[in-house]
Amino acid sequence: MVTGRRKTVAVLGGGVAGLTAAHELNRCGYDVAVFESTGCRAQDLGGKARSFTGPTHRAGHPMFGEHGFRFFPGFYSHVIETMETIPLPDVEEHVVDNLVSLPTSMFYARLPDGFQEGAPTTTSPIARAKAWISGLGVYVFLGWLIFGCAVVWYRAMPPLAWVLWLAGPIAWFLVRTVVFVSTEPGCTWLAIPLPPDGTTRPHRVQGWLLRLHGWWRYLAVVLALAPLRVVGDPARAVPLVLLFIGLAWWYPALATVRFLWGSILHKIPPGVRPGALESAAASLRIAAVITASERRKYSQWERESWWSFIGAYRYSRPFQLAFATGLTRSFVATRAERMSARTGASILAQLLYDISPTLLDRNPADRVLNGPTHEAWITPWVRKLRDDGVRFNEFRVNSELIPVSRVEVTELCLREPHDVKAPRVGGFTYLGPGSEIPELAPEEFDYYVLAVSGTAAQRILANSDELIRADRDVSDLKPVAEQVGVRPDRRSRIEKGPACVKNDRDLPYLDGIFSLDFGWMTGLVYHLEQEVELPKAHLLCLESEWALTAIDVGQVWGKRRISPWQSVISVNVSDWFSPSAEALPARFESLDNVRKETWRQLQAHVPELRRIDGVPPFVPDKAINDPDPVALVERMHHLVGPTSATATLENLALTNNETLLVNTVGSWDNRPTAQTAFANLVIAGDYVRTWTDFASMESANEAAKHAVNVILAHDENSAAPCKVQPLKVPRELKGPVRCVSALDWCAV
Repeated sequence: MVTGRRKTVAVLGGGVAGLTAAHELNRCGYDVAVFESTGCRAQDLGGKARSFTGPTHRAGHPMFGEHGFRFFPGFYSHVIETMETIPLPDVEEHVVDNLVSLPTSMFYARLPDGFQEGAPTTTSPIARAKAWISGLGVYVFLGWLIFGCAVVWYRAMPPLAWVLWLAGPIAWFLVRTVVFVSTEPGCTWLAIPLPPDGTTRPHRVQGWLLRLHGWWRYLAVVLALAPLRVVGDPARAVPLVLLFIGLAWWYPALATVRFLWGSILHKIPPGVRPGALESAAASLRIAAVITASERRKYSQWERESWWSFIGAYRYSRPFQLAFATGLTRSFVATRAERMSARTGASILAQLLYDISPTLLDRNPADRVLNGPTHEAWITPWVRKLRDDGVRFNEFRVNSELIPVSRVEVTELCLREPHDVKAPRVGGFTYLGPGSEIPELAPEEFDYYVLAVSGTAAQRILANSDELIRADRDVSDLKPVAEQVGVRPDRRSRIEKGPACVKNDRDLPYLDGIFSLDFGWMTGLVYHLEQEVELPKAHLLCLESEWALTAIDVGQVWGKRRISPWQSVISVNVSDWFSPSAEALPARFESLDNVRKETWRQLQAHVPELRRIDGVPPFVPDKAINDPDPVALVERMHHLVGPTSATATLENLALTNNETLLVNTVGSWDNRPTAQTAFANLVIAGDYVRTWTDFASMESANEAAKHAVNVILAHDENSAAPCKVQPLKVPRELKGPVRCVSALDWCAV
C-alpha cells in the first residue's frame, strides 16, 4: 500500500471505465476524485451502461429507458470479477448475484407473406429419415475408430488399411454433416439452447472422451513404456498409442464442429440457411483465425475486412446474413465490409465456445441483469465507492471540499515549466454548470485517468494542442507499454499477448484517436399493455434492415418492477445508416418514425408481436436528440412569420451523444494503449487496446484495469495489480490450437 501522503488521482469520466478505475485505485490506497459532465448523482453515472426513468404514462406510472439492454456473454471475465466485489445493500450478496442466465437464444427470419401463427408445420418422411440417420453419427464415428483400429491391428493389414481407417471417420463426418444440414423442419426461427450455468453434462461417452484429454499424455507414456506387456508386439502397440492420443487430442474439436453444424445449421429457417459447403467454408475461415499466430492476426488479417476474409461476395444471401452482416451488426454494431477480420472471427469464436455443449469448462452463455441497470448494478457500485471515500465532482481547495454539480472537461494542460524529455499533465480546464468560459481545476493531481468516451476524448485532445505536440516531440523517448498489443507483429507467448519489444517508438501517438470511427448502437424500450408470450431469450432479427436485437426484459425483471405494464421489450438498433423498405435510414427519421418503423420490423420477424394492435409507447435513449423541434421554434418566425402552419423545414438528422468504437480495418494501429508518453496520464475506455477488442462494458472495464496497472508500476506500489487476461481458448482445444499456431508462426 502507499505510505505517507495519499497520492491523488483525477478520473475524468463516470462511465464503466471511470468507475472501474476509481474502484481499483481506491483499493490500492489512492485518493480518487471522479468528474462527470452529466452530474454526480448515481442516476447520472454509468455512461453507456446506465438506465433511466422516462416520461410518465398511464395513471402517472413512469416508463423505463436504457441505452441498450445489458448482455453478459460467457467470455466476459473482467467486468464479472468487478461485480463480485460490489455488495448489495441489506443482503449478503453481491451485484454478480443479480445476473440471470437465459435458457435459449432466438434467431428469426422474416415471416413469409400470409403467415398464420399456430399453423402446423410438416416435415417430409425423407427429411425425418435423414435426421434419424444423422443421429447415429456419434456411435458410427466412435465404432469405426475403436473397432476398425482393432480389426486392422489384429489382422496385421498393410499400411493402406491404416490410411482407409483414418479416412473413414473423416468421410462419414463430412457426409453426415451435409445430410444433417439438408433437413428442413419448416420453421422461421432458430432456438439455440444455452448452457444455463456452465455445468450441463455432455453425453456419457462424449464426457469420457473429453476428460481423457486431461490425462492422455500419461496413458500414452504407459502404453509406450510397456508395449510388450500390453499387446506382446511393440510394432502393433504404436497404432494403439496413436489412437488414444488422437482421440484425446482431436475429438473435442470435432465434437464442437459437429455441434455447430449439426445442432444449429439444420434448424436455421430454410429461407436464410446457408448451404453445407458454404457453412464448411465459413467454419474453416473462422478456424483459421483461431489457430493463426499472433503475427498473422495483426499484420495480415487486421488489415482485411471480415466481408472479404470469409468471401461473402462469392456466396449466397443466406450465407451473408448468417456469417457476415447479421451477426456482426447485432453484436458489435459495425458493417462486415468495414470490420477487421481479426476482430470478427475472434468475437464470433468466443460466442460459439459459450454455446457449445461439447466443452466442459464454460460460463453461462447469456446473462442479463434482473432489474434496470442502475437498480441492479450502478447504484450499489456508486454507494460502495462513496463509502470508501471516492468523491464525485468535488474539488479540494485549502482542505475544503467544493462540490460542483457537473464538470465537463474541455482541455488537458501541460505542467509548467515544461520538461521536454519527460512532460507531465499539470491540470485540466472544465465548464461548470451554466458556465460558458472554461475554468482551471483548482487542485493539482498526481495522476490523471482519461476515462471519457471516444468522441469526448477527441474533443478534449482537439483543444489540447500543446499536449498533442508534446506527445509527438518525445516520440524517441516514449516508454515501452507493458500492455497488450503494442507491437503484435513480433513473436511472443500467447498468455502474454502481443508482446512489447525494446523499441522506444512502440507506443502509439495520441492523435491516432482522431482516425478512429465511432458508430451508433442504441435502442428503444417499448411498454406493452398487452402480455405477449415471447421466449426468455435475446431475439436476433436476421433480415431486419436496421439490425434489430430485442429482449423482453419484463420476464427477467419480474412483474412487480414493470407494473402496470404487461411486457417491456428493450430493442437495440445497430444500423442507423441503412434505409429500410418503408423508411429512410433511422438517423434521418424523426424519433416517432423510428418508433413505428422499428416496431414494423419486429412484427415482420416475431410472430407473437403480430397480435399487438398499434405501436406501443416507447422511451428512446437519452443520448439520441432530434434537433427538428428546436429548429422549428428558432427559425419559424424568421422564415415565414406568423403564418407558420404552411412552413416546411429540412429534416435534420438525429444526433447521438454516446457513440462507440467501430473496429474498422486497420484501426488497431490508431488505438491508444492505456499508457501514454506522459508519466501521470493514462487512458481508459472501450476504444483502448484490450484483449476484448470491441466496444463493450467488458473492454471498458479491462482498459481501466490496464490503466491502473500502469499507475501501480510507475509508483512501484506494492498493492496487487489488477488481473487482466486474454480471450479464452477452451482447454480441450488448446493443444490443437497451439500446435497449428506454432506452425503458422513459421509460415508467416
